[in-house]
Amino acid sequence: MTPVKSRRKPNNAHNKNLVRNEMIGEEARMETNEFSSAWKDSAKKAIELYVESGEKLGKMMLEWHEQSTSWAKKTMIGPLFEAQRNAGRQLMESSADTTRKLFGIANHGQ
Repeated sequence: MTPVKSRRKPNNAHNKNLVRNEMIGEEARMETNEFSSAWKDSAKKAIELYVESGEKLGKMMLEWHEQSTSWAKKTMIGPLFEAQRNAGRQLMESSADTTRKLFGIANHGQ
């Protein structure tokens, strides 16, 4: 019995890789570096805006919590509400600081 010839088109992945390898010269590397740098800067800016807006929202929520629990300042549960705010503030600040350190973002808010 004779082998049957495949009707599939030959895979051009090998040919594409050869062309791609030939294209990688000084100019192609430069374009890749420029694209990578632009993407990195854009991502860093997006993360910075995300962290700053999260901080603003957190501060607004803490202020709202303080206003909504102001009636309890002179009661026995006043210190509980104050402890909640302090814990929330510390968590918010440590999270933002950790994120800034991980992504190398400067703290413009302080």
